[in-house]
Amino acid sequence: MFNVGVSIILPVYNISEKIFKRTMLSIFKQSFQNWELIVVDDGSSDVFCKFYDSYSCKKVKIIHKSNGGVSSARNFGLKHCNKDYVCFIDGDDVIHENFLKTLVGLSVSLKSDITICCCSYLTQNLPTCFSLGKKGIVELNTKTAIDDLCYMNQYFKGNEFTSVWGKLYKRDIVEGVKFDYRMSIGEDFVFNYFCFKKSKKIIISEQPLYGYYTDSDGLMKGRYIHKKIMTLCGLDDLKKMVDFSDVDSVTSRIINIELVLLLMIPVGEFISDRLQIINRINIDRKKVLFNLKCRTKVRLALILSYLGYDNMQKIFELFKKYSKPK
Repeated sequence: MFNVGVSIILPVYNISEKIFKRTMLSIFKQSFQNWELIVVDDGSSDVFCKFYDSYSCKKVKIIHKSNGGVSSARNFGLKHCNKDYVCFIDGDDVIHENFLKTLVGLSVSLKSDITICCCSYLTQNLPTCFSLGKKGIVELNTKTAIDDLCYMNQYFKGNEFTSVWGKLYKRDIVEGVKFDYRMSIGEDFVFNYFCFKKSKKIIISEQPLYGYYTDSDGLMKGRYIHKKIMTLCGLDDLKKMVDFSDVDSVTSRIINIELVLLLMIPVGEFISDRLQIINRINIDRKKVLFNLKCRTKVRLALILSYLGYDNMQKIFELFKKYSKPK
């Protein structure tokens, strides 16, 4: 169909046999078959390693490395890409059989540097189901795409801008761009920022071709641990490299990430880490609060922060508790 190929990067860490099989089956079922799969095992135990190795073949490369986190695994995978395009899949998610065909087709025909699809939100206790039939297309230039990335705008339901999954990148766009292994929150956003800066045209398709499991254990979930404070180092480096024209939008997104990190820490615990994050937020709080493009939820959090950050967090936790479906 198209004389191009796709490198798929799949990081895994102790992913169960059942879930890994589900992901692999969705890849092998692709209607577009010019792909290579790079499975990066990020230090799984021996029993999982042997199972992953059983999938090794001409199209599937299994790479084992010591544990370093999902960013480290993705960077390792990027070193082994040989095709024209690159995409990322999380080890516990799935893709529609026309995922590659559709994104490659749009990328080639519309000459886009990055092509994005929407996602279907799935749960473990329900069968995989994609509601297709939607044909909307949005074309973005660099500046608009970066603003949408920073403010997390959505053109369609399931349009996840900040994630790296659900996207097809031209290989030359990702070359030289790395995930910051120090970051446990926001690393996808930083990676996409630098990829978007190298892009001239970005296409978004309304079709929900990526299946994201909302109740999965995943690679990024878990309670707060001290090393997550290293995320701030990555944000500091981003601030040094961001273009002047993007300062307002990127600052808004950085505060969003800092708030998420703060809300992960239980009130009264990790006092030093909490104070470090709070001091950073205070520097740009007023500026972001008066940025009307900023997400309403972020601005609300900043307003509540004037009551004290502990009180802000307690209010958010109460809202989360009583807004859950019964």
